[in-house]
Amino acid sequence: MKSILTIEILSLRERLKFKMSKHRIVKSDFWVDEYVEELPIHERYFFLYLLTNPGTNILGIYKTTLKRICFETGLGLDEVKRILDLFSSVDKVHFIDNHILMVNFQ
Repeated sequence: MKSILTIEILSLRERLKFKMSKHRIVKSDFWVDEYVEELPIHERYFFLYLLTNPGTNILGIYKTTLKRICFETGLGLDEVKRILDLFSSVDKVHFIDNHILMVNFQ
């Protein structure tokens, strides 16, 4: 038989499960990374978005759409495609079948 304390803890855990948010830590050396330092402002902002958006997970591979990216960043579709192509050409990020793949994601 479960104690009242155990039941209360389980109940609290269930209530908190839906209120807990994900947090992403951006290492301070992000800002002094040689690649990031050379990026223009939109590309730098977009790269940071890819690291920290709600779909990001610990694998660095997640499903999203171009429409969602445009909505969440405020960038236009052509700009998003251009930046994704740029990141893909230097093997930093790939967008394949509505999935983001962050290369060397840590």
